[in-house]
Amino acid sequence: MKRKSFYSIKDFYFAGISIYFSSIQKTHHYKEGHEKYVSWSEVIETVLLSKSRRRKGNKIVIENKKYYILAELKDKILYIINAKRKAR
Repeated sequence: MKRKSFYSIKDFYFAGISIYFSSIQKTHHYKEGHEKYVSWSEVIETVLLSKSRRRKGNKIVIENKKYYILAELKDKILYIINAKRKAR
């Protein structure tokens, strides 16, 4: 039996477009370059609670007052590519 991710959801509403994903995962780029600056819990919180989301080509940009996150949706998995703190 496959264990479900704590962050699994079926339907998430992005900027007027309904997007379906089953889990959220880190990319190699995020692990190598961004994980030390923005923790995974902060990324998940921003993805799930932020109201500012938009498409940028085939990518999804998610922002709030503190963070900028770049993600990509492939095969019902939301991959986090980039996460940065905004300048104050």
